[in-house]
Amino acid sequence: MKNKIQIILTISILLPVFISGCNPAEDKTTGIPQNAQADDIINLEVCTYEARDVEYAAECGDLVVPENRSDPDSRLISIPITRIHSTGNQTVAPIFYLSGGPGESNIRFYGGRVAWFIEQHDIVLVGYRGVDGSVRLDCPEIVTTKPLAKRE
Repeated sequence: MKNKIQIILTISILLPVFISGCNPAEDKTTGIPQNAQADDIINLEVCTYEARDVEYAAECGDLVVPENRSDPDSRLISIPITRIHSTGNQTVAPIFYLSGGPGESNIRFYGGRVAWFIEQHDIVLVGYRGVDGSVRLDCPEIVTTKPLAKRE
């Protein structure tokens, strides 16, 4: 009986200590700042995007989105975004490149395609939930590739 009382007393003393450490400024599982809201862009910084041995000026960051859009109480996660800057003086509408399939990344614009459009268009790449970003589905049969964007 004395041991039970000591255990309960110890737990009641230590529990508030453990709970107080559970309110980080950032969600450690997703890397989302505590005050972030859906549609915020975080961690935006200058980077370069490489395609066919050519480096292009770009911006890299993360878009905050609900993990499950159908659930209003869903936790927030981040997905990577890259904006490759147009090289020309007369930029028109940006191109949002949405490719891939189940389990494939969408944060790459393959081969020479960048050169086809880059003079007149910014190119925007947006990762997929569950494939790119702060929370990934565990699919060991899918091989991941090295991202082309390099943050400076």
